[in-house]
Amino acid sequence: MRRQLAYALIPITPAFWSANYYVAAKAVGEIEPHALALLRWGFALCLMLPFAWPALKRQGMPSKQEWIDSFVLGGLGMWICGAFVYYGGRSTSALNIGLMYALSPVLIALFSALWLKERFDKRQILGVGLAFTGVIWIVTRGDPLAVSRMQWVEGDLWIAVAVLCWTAYSLLLRQRPTK
Repeated sequence: MRRQLAYALIPITPAFWSANYYVAAKAVGEIEPHALALLRWGFALCLMLPFAWPALKRQGMPSKQEWIDSFVLGGLGMWICGAFVYYGGRSTSALNIGLMYALSPVLIALFSALWLKERFDKRQILGVGLAFTGVIWIVTRGDPLAVSRMQWVEGDLWIAVAVLCWTAYSLLLRQRPTK
């Protein structure tokens, strides 16, 4: 029963992420990006805390290093990525935001090899190549030369920085010791 529930809930995460890009594009001028990011993560905290609280109580207070790690990771993965998506949404489309974020797994894999010295087998290299090709194919609507004709707006730069911060967050999270 629990496994079936887990499988049934899997689509919720990408649905929330996709909705976030839509909100980023539509909230332009209505609410400041940092306030929107705070509201988003405040809502997530309220939603998740009842489920996490028993485990948090059992583990006790975090150490000073754990607080520092959480502050850095939260800054990169939640604050910067959250707010910068909303800044980017002021001048780029929800489609561009989603497509640029679709490069995240590719960047995480590449930087894992470069920074963490992780080795990749042929299947992983093929997967990264297919993911990158797929993103380019979708972005260019099947015309890869269209990349050279694309017009970039300020929002795309905000999103690119957010994607790089998400990549750094993901890699730092792997290195963080867990209890």
